[in-house]
Amino acid sequence: RSRVSSFPFQFNLNISGNSIEEKSSYEISFSNNGVNIQSNNQDSIFYFEEFNTLNSDHNLPFNLSWDKSNYLVDINKSYYLELLPKRKTINKLKEKLNVRSVGKKSEIISITLESENKSYSEKILNTIVDTYNNDGIEDRRLVHKRTVEFINDRFVSLSNELDSIEFDKQAFKLDNNLIDIEKNAGISLELRNKYEQDLFQIENQIALTNLLLRSTIDSLSLFPSNLGLENSSINNLIYDYNQLIFSLKRIIRSGGENNPSVKKLKSEIFELKRNISASIVGYSSQLEKTKQQIELQNLKYNTEFSSLPEKEKKLRSIERSQKIQESLYLFLLQKREEAEVSYAVTEPSIKIVEYALSSDEPVSPKKPVSIIISIFIGLLVPFMFLYFKFLFDTKIQSKEDISHVLPDANIIGELPEVDNDDDKVFDNPNQRTVISEASRILSSNASFLIGSGEKAYGSVLISTSTIKGEGKTFASINLSLALASIDKEVLLIGADLRN
Repeated sequence: RSRVSSFPFQFNLNISGNSIEEKSSYEISFSNNGVNIQSNNQDSIFYFEEFNTLNSDHNLPFNLSWDKSNYLVDINKSYYLELLPKRKTINKLKEKLNVRSVGKKSEIISITLESENKSYSEKILNTIVDTYNNDGIEDRRLVHKRTVEFINDRFVSLSNELDSIEFDKQAFKLDNNLIDIEKNAGISLELRNKYEQDLFQIENQIALTNLLLRSTIDSLSLFPSNLGLENSSINNLIYDYNQLIFSLKRIIRSGGENNPSVKKLKSEIFELKRNISASIVGYSSQLEKTKQQIELQNLKYNTEFSSLPEKEKKLRSIERSQKIQESLYLFLLQKREEAEVSYAVTEPSIKIVEYALSSDEPVSPKKPVSIIISIFIGLLVPFMFLYFKFLFDTKIQSKEDISHVLPDANIIGELPEVDNDDDKVFDNPNQRTVISEASRILSSNASFLIGSGEKAYGSVLISTSTIKGEGKTFASINLSLALASIDKEVLLIGADLRN
């Protein structure tokens, strides 16, 4: 059974992948007129004519159809389909994935996946890379999109304020018959312009902080970035806040709202949001103090122009307000264009050096290594088995074991181990069994050692052993019967004190 990378027929899953809680398997086979589907979990078989499950009612969690002109199906083959829980499938895939760095100091990573099907492995790896790449692009686009939305909302209020200022300016000029503002000259004028420029910049920053402070009211939403706020600390806090929002959304997608990491991350987000609000308020307070100092310094130079008409001062105040609003409007318009361009041309998160490429040689098993290991095991296992068998063997297996320890000992015979009880006793002189032949050899050697004539008359042979069950009775009976078979008178005395 081999894995395929795509369905050879049209397949549609009728249920959500998240709703699969247990493994279910189905065997699909095609005939000349229809398709058979056997459910291994329910032990039931379904048959559908015209190769289409939509033509009949069934309780299968999927539908399939076969169009002979578009899909290639081998009728002689059967297809095995498994539906696995999503979490279990992801965990199995994560176990098979291998991610490593190409070098110790390299920024290039290599992702490998071992599978029996090349197309399947390539499709999985390419999908992982594309998903990660698109996810990074989407994250950065969300920041740009939020910036555009924030600026569009502020344009409405700025447009109304500009219209109101323009109307007030027009009405003031008509009521007071003013056409142009008299220009001041000299050093005092230059110094006053300088402080007015500083005042304009401070008021611009104050307006931006007020706009940004109002956006902190929204709960768990991205903050606009790069608005031109001249405070790196606040800009860094906004960047960290947006990154936490992205992390929260990813955890919610993968683990759900009740994930402990979600609650912890929300706590960090609200804490960081309070820090941002406090920093904005502090920065605004600092700007107000700086503004007061500049206004006090500017008041020094304005006293030199106390002779100017009050109407001119009011008109200048109106024009300054108008200029501030117009400058802020143009500034936000520029930022919106930059955000829209960045949204349209967002670069990928990673650069793909090479898409998934399968090897022509099998990854496992490696033939040379397998042969070497097989030869090694084939030699090592028998050697170790025999070594330990002989090492722990403390029994006497043959007469050579005795000869090796007691070279001067006389070994007169060996009696074999007999499993059949009927053949253990040498009770027939004409018997030709193994035990009878061994007993004859034993009796011949015993007679040789005893001798003949008067020397042999009344000889006594003792059969003894160290422990019970070593064969004293067995050897004595068979030796006695062997001697008796050659017309010797034998008296067998059983004198085992243990019994």
